[in-house]
Amino acid sequence: MKIGIVTDSTSDLPQELVSQYDIEVVPLNVLMDNQNYRDGIDLTSTEFYQKLKLSSSLPTTSQPSPGVFVEVYRTLLKKVDAILSIHLSEAFSGTVRTARIAREILPEADIRVIDSKSTSIGLGGLVVEAARCGSWYEIR
Repeated sequence: MKIGIVTDSTSDLPQELVSQYDIEVVPLNVLMDNQNYRDGIDLTSTEFYQKLKLSSSLPTTSQPSPGVFVEVYRTLLKKVDAILSIHLSEAFSGTVRTARIAREILPEADIRVIDSKSTSIGLGGLVVEAARCGSWYEIR
């Protein structure tokens, strides 16, 4: 069984690991100085910290929409049999909730959404370990 791995941009995974393990990364949204950015796409970490120094207010984030997850899931399901979608803690964001909504929109698909109870390196470590297991990992 081929399993695809999905996570969000708070996993802070280096591009080398994302490419090596073919991990799909869904960006969170960052609102800074009335400008919306997709984390890791429209705004790199370096740019974020540069803008933060010049900003008069603290940035806020928001979870991706269910539609973004549905699009990622549909595309990935063309290449894999099942999806393991691992995200930052529900205590910090609604990202897990929107991933679950997207899963409900695709009831025929084998998609497992997991609350990592973590973020950043903790989340990234779980994601990489799941990806390393590759097709040997069997979803039960």
